[in-house]
Amino acid sequence: MPFWDCLAIAALFSLCHCAHGAHFAKNRINQPAGFVLAKIAPTLGAPVPVLIPRLVNFDVLMADTLKAPPYPVQLSNFGDASLTPGAVSMSGPSAADFTPSSACNTAIPGGGECVINVAFAYNTAPSGSPRSATMSVALGGLPSQTVALTASAGAPAIHMFEDQGINFLPVTTVDFGAVALGSQATINLSPFNQGSAPAILQQASLTGDFSATPVITTPLLLQPGGPPSAPVFIPHFSFAVTFKPTAAGARSGQFVLTEAALNGSHIVQLTGTGVTDFSLSADPDSNQVSVLQGGSAIATMHLSAAPGFTGSVSFSCSGLPAGASCSASPASFSFSGAGGTQNISVTLSTTGSSAALPGVPFHRKPLNRNAGLWWWAAAPVFGLLLAAGRPNKGRVPRLRVMRGLLALALLVIGTLLVSCGGGSGTSHGPSGPTPPGTYSITVTAASGSTGRSAVVVLVVR
Repeated sequence: MPFWDCLAIAALFSLCHCAHGAHFAKNRINQPAGFVLAKIAPTLGAPVPVLIPRLVNFDVLMADTLKAPPYPVQLSNFGDASLTPGAVSMSGPSAADFTPSSACNTAIPGGGECVINVAFAYNTAPSGSPRSATMSVALGGLPSQTVALTASAGAPAIHMFEDQGINFLPVTTVDFGAVALGSQATINLSPFNQGSAPAILQQASLTGDFSATPVITTPLLLQPGGPPSAPVFIPHFSFAVTFKPTAAGARSGQFVLTEAALNGSHIVQLTGTGVTDFSLSADPDSNQVSVLQGGSAIATMHLSAAPGFTGSVSFSCSGLPAGASCSASPASFSFSGAGGTQNISVTLSTTGSSAALPGVPFHRKPLNRNAGLWWWAAAPVFGLLLAAGRPNKGRVPRLRVMRGLLALALLVIGTLLVSCGGGSGTSHGPSGPTPPGTYSITVTAASGSTGRSAVVVLVVR
């Protein structure tokens, strides 16, 4: 079969790549099922260039491979003479969205190949039609060959959120608050793609006393979706952004996320204050806890002190909903001047609806849960009165009986005082069952007249 007849058959079926020389296909690029190479003659004395593939659908590749562009196009020489490739050019309505980077800059020997990587970015505004362009490769005196390139008609739309685990807050600024020198505080920032096409994340950079992990070394894909409208965990990508002040006073910087798109820089302003005494921050992995009504959960806080600070720090909570309580362990902590960080476990407890008496509306004042104990406290007192007025006919002196009953009364009354909050170190919300909802609980660390606060989000289901 003549060589050009074979090429005509290949063009007709779009599946057969034929060679008139001595080399079979050694392509490294994925190709459609049914790819065929026919060897027609033992020698040719000429190059036979073939571009593989001839169509690149970026939508399909981004969805199927989960790998961000660039994508390769292979130029193979199936002949037995050297091929000298020429320039690579783009044309078409979306040519600005596709950028070739050719490694085909030298002669390709017979049986050899080279790769042209094609990058993609949403550089043109959506038009309602799929993006398309044609890449042409000059082949040193032979007819040029082309590759059709297509991509989504839509565009990504990146928005930044503070990630609290199961709750996401849209942010353009983040204040880390007071952070002791020599220590650090961390939050999670999550980008979500609320557009209609995959986003290509290229780089995350920071300025000032701020850093972030992970570091983007190769482009990442971010598919459309999220964040959820209700507090619920979903798989998502986050940056752990850390503030470590290098000096006392106000500090500032920026988090800049760059994507391959028009207006592709997304900036979050970062602020914080370096202090020379102590600071309190929420652990980014437990700054939001979720419990069933009547349950409890533990959030971790970091209490840090700058070198030179001495003193005892105690804790309290505010913003508690009805039926909720908050306690810290340890209840206080002392620093001796060496600085450092101490983990504080904050237990948030709630009250279930079964704790309310049946038939008593929640808006009414509930019965005193310690009323029965007061009868026990009163019993020894009545016993004292009876003993004082009764003749002493037994062996035990009346004074000894009276002392025993008085001691019992004082013990019960002291227990009641402690259970009512005297010296317990526990913060309580209003009485009653805890309503389902999302609550911001402020935890405050205090030493003398200085207080530092951090917020933990409590979700009651």
